[in-house]
Order: sequence, then structure tokens, then C-alpha cells
Amino acid sequence: MHINEETDWIDLVKPALAKKPKKIVDNSDKFPTPRGFQQKSLVSKNIHSGNSASSTSIFAKREEELQKDLLLKKAWELAYSPLKQIPMNAILAYMSGNSLQIFSIMTTLMLLVNPLKAITSTGSAFTPFKGTHPGTLWPAMGAYILFQLLLMGIGVYKLQRMGLLPTTTSDWLAWEVSKVFMDRSYGPSKTVL
Repeated sequence: MHINEETDWIDLVKPALAKKPKKIVDNSDKFPTPRGFQQKSLVSKNIHSGNSASSTSIFAKREEELQKDLLLKKAWELAYSPLKQIPMNAILAYMSGNSLQIFSIMTTLMLLVNPLKAITSTGSAFTPFKGTHPGTLWPAMGAYILFQLLLMGIGVYKLQRMGLLPTTTSDWLAWEVSKVFMDRSYGPSKTVL
């Protein structure tokens, strides 16, 4: 075969480049289904057998339940996130010292203000998880607030160690009432000669 012109080779190659439709062979009945995919395989068999409406609704309900469970797990991960910060903040509070310096004051303020901000924005932090089962989000939110209060407790302890909390009686001397003596006794005066 001899090609004389530039366009002749295109005509020769076109049949070889044409895509042939591949046959789809279903071998799903030959191999066992992997563990964890039993429900899906039952649904696919029901679809092939003609019960497509009922099987897809079962599959959709199962998917919705799995989605809600995943959202609940993510909500608990968010609730446990302040608990993971407690060791780091405790070490930071220890390393900053108890003297009144700018670094120790800033770390103490951080330990007090950041949990307050997080507690006030608890509702907005958990808004992505509102699609879970009703009533199951409240324990996660309560745990989140509790762990934030633990972080704030580290800050309060740091304030006490720095001597900035009025916990001794000498801090309240302005409100102390002096003792009123009912009787006074005077002894004889000694005269010195």
C-alpha cells in the first residue's frame, strides 16, 4: 500500500481509531461481596429483581442514618477539642511563671478570655451538626462547655498563684470590723522613783 497524498493516511487510520462500544459484563454473582457491603449488595439484587422502589427507599434511609451518625461523631470530635488543649495550656501556664510580667499576664488573660469566647459562640460552632438526631446534640454541647470551663479553671488557678485573687484575710481588711471590748481593766500605775 502506497500513500501519495497527505490526506490519504487519515482515511486509513480512521477505522482503527474509531471507538468500539465495550460490552459490560456483570460478574457480581460470581464473586462474594466484601465484608461491610452486605446491605448494598442486597439492595442491588433487589433492584435487578424488580423491587427498585422499595429497595431504593431502604437504601436512602440507611444512607440518611449513616449521615446523621457521621454528623454526631463530628460533633463529639468538636466537643472533645478543648480537652485536647488542656495539657498544652497547663504547660504554658506553668512555663510562664508566677511573677507579674507581661508574658504571664497575657497567657493568663488568654486562658480566661478564649474559653469565654468559645462558650458564647457554642451555638454557632455546632450549627453544621443540626441535622443529626433530635436531642443528641445537647450532650456534646454540654461537654464542650464543660471542657471550656476546665480551660478557664487553669486560668483562675494561674491568677491565684500569681496572687491576683483576693483569697486571704489580708485582702479584705477594709471590710473587717475591729473588736469591741466590753470591759477594760487598768492596773495600778507604777511610779518610778
